[in-house]
Amino acid sequence: MQSSEDHLQERIGAALFRLADLGQRADHAAESPRAAGRLLDDVRKLATEIERTLGDMRLVAARYAELRDQAAAACRRGDRLFDAVPVACLLIDQAAGTIIDANPAAVRLLNVSHRHIVGRSFPLFLNGDRDRFVSRLAHLGAEPEQAESLLRPRERSAIATTLTAWRDSADVVFVMIVPAAAASPGETLVAAAGEGHGGI
Repeated sequence: MQSSEDHLQERIGAALFRLADLGQRADHAAESPRAAGRLLDDVRKLATEIERTLGDMRLVAARYAELRDQAAAACRRGDRLFDAVPVACLLIDQAAGTIIDANPAAVRLLNVSHRHIVGRSFPLFLNGDRDRFVSRLAHLGAEPEQAESLLRPRERSAIATTLTAWRDSADVVFVMIVPAAAASPGETLVAAAGEGHGGI
């Protein structure tokens, strides 16, 4: 798509250059019928090329509109899944550690209304290792990392959980929270950190 756009820009630039050249030639065409005839032929060729270019631009615009609609539909599907999935999910600002969004499952787990959870620091819900979590948050990549952590919901006892997190975009981290009883077995990154592999 980008190469098509670049090619169209080159064609438009060439057409504008030829148009400027035709404008200069028009000043002298009145003195020579032959020059006027050649100028007219070139004007017709340029008009045909511009018409073709405009047709291609319409095709590119239609393709952009199609891709935009597909992206919007994917976003809507993602939003519905985010809200419907029974696993607690959060979007967290990678630099500050504040909660950008939370699905209903996370709101229930953390026992805080959606209105009050957005903008709150997620490490405040951790029962320990807050500094390590914030430090690791800044280095997360696109590959998911797991860690066991004690989570303390508002006005409730701490619960053992498994956190799975990855960088979702340039400055946003996606975090899934699964209570330990429901978590799948396997090596966590807390254990891996003790072996020198790092983790949340």
